[in-house]
Formats: sequence, C-alpha cells, structure tokens
Amino acid sequence: MKDTPPRRESTLQVAGEAVALLAGVVAAVYSLGGLVLAVRLLSDGFSVDAVLLQIGLAPRELVVSAGLVQALGPAAVMGIGAALVYGVTNGPNRRSRIDNDRLTQPPNAARTIFGLVALSAVLIAPGVVLSERTDEVSTGEAVACLVALLVTIPLVFAGWFVKRRVARRRSWYRISRAVVGGAIWAAMAVIPAVLAVGALPFEKAQLCLETPDKMVKPLGREDQLTLIAQTKDRTILAVEKSTGDNRKAKSLLTVPTTKVSRLQFGKLARNLNCVNEI
Repeated sequence: MKDTPPRRESTLQVAGEAVALLAGVVAAVYSLGGLVLAVRLLSDGFSVDAVLLQIGLAPRELVVSAGLVQALGPAAVMGIGAALVYGVTNGPNRRSRIDNDRLTQPPNAARTIFGLVALSAVLIAPGVVLSERTDEVSTGEAVACLVALLVTIPLVFAGWFVKRRVARRRSWYRISRAVVGGAIWAAMAVIPAVLAVGALPFEKAQLCLETPDKMVKPLGREDQLTLIAQTKDRTILAVEKSTGDNRKAKSLLTVPTTKVSRLQFGKLARNLNCVNEI
C-alpha cells in the first residue's frame, strides 16, 4: 500500500510557489519602473551615471508606481482592447492555409518574418514620434529606440507563436481564448509603452522652500526647474543652470517635502508669491 504525502506539505509547497510568483511579479514591476525613470531621465539630458545614481536612491513606491501606471497601464489598455476584439470575433482564429509555427517553409516564412518585424516597428512608432516631436532626438534617445526595437522583435515573435497555439484550442471557452490573446498583446506592448512614456518631458516647476533660518524663498525663477517626482517625504527636481559658455548643465535636487510650502508645476505663474507661506 502506497504512502501518500501529508496534505500539509502539499499546502506549504503551493504557498511557497505563490510567494515566489508574487516576488517575481514585484521584481518585474520594479524593473519596469526603473526602466521608465531611466528612459525619461536620459531623454531629459542626464548622464548615465546620474541616472543610475538617482534610480538607486529613488523611493521604492515611486519606482513601483512608475512601473504599474506608466509601463503596465498603457500595455494593459492595449491588452483589454485586443481581448474585446477577440471576444467579439471568437479569436484568436487559426489561419486556413498556413500552419507553420517553426518558420521553416519559404516563401511563407519570409512573409511572416517580415510582417512580425513590421509589427514590432509599428508598436514602437508612437515612442519614436514622441521623441522627435518633444525635442531634438539625442544620441541616447536614438539608442533607446533601437534597443526597444531589438527587444520588441523577440517578444512579438514569442507572442505570435503562443497566439498560434491558442488558436488551435477550439475546445477552450471563447472568453478564455480572448483573455489569453489580450494578455499576449499586452506583453508585446510593454517595451513600446516604456519608450513612449519615456519620451514625455518632465513638467516645469517652481516652489517655495523653507530655509534653516525659517525664511521662505522661491526656487525656479532664475534657475529652470522641472519636477521629476514628489512623494510623501521628498520632492525630486531637476535644476538647469547656464555654465557661461552657452551651455547648460543639469543636476538633481532632492528636498524634504515638509520643507516645501508651495509647489507649482505645469502652467506656471509669472511670479510665485512665497510671502507668509509659513
């Protein structure tokens, strides 16, 4: 008579796998948030060293929220849209003539490869257009666009492969195939979403800052400030100063949020009144 393992061990194993999965999801979201901040700072003209230093010092909640809202958010919107289309059309549908998932049958393989590469270029096109329209395309932005394309291509190929497998599962419920199809499109859109969000410029800002002698002084009039992020305990700004030789240098400024009595960003007033703010 066979001995069955205790149920407690099975439960612990499932719990351990769930914790490991949750840890992996959190790590992925954190990595995406750091990537979003890195692309935005590089696009704003910061050096690689400054970007790496700032991401290392950035609050955890800031990085996680950037990953959730700015990277996964747009990708989820595309995934939901694709799932709705698949739900209406009972897709993903299997192609009637071509059934080759290994790309080994020319000339069908050549057409498929070209189409998938073209789809990858279409996915990153919004980010490229935003990079060009917001300011002049820098070397860092050009490199980011190229890297995004090179990373998106294998994701699109993998998504196509999985979608072909899902299309064969005609025994699945329509909603199940639609949800999986939407998830495939969401995964393919993550890196393009990071590139598009990274091309958006930071907003200009000015603020009233409390000094150690309990006085309040304005910042952002002489030096151009942009708001990087604000959390409950710190406000992160980018300061742009003229160096005297028709060049501008940027640096990061972090101040305690409790010392900021007034903050204005976006459409700025000509004069920020900092009198009697405390």
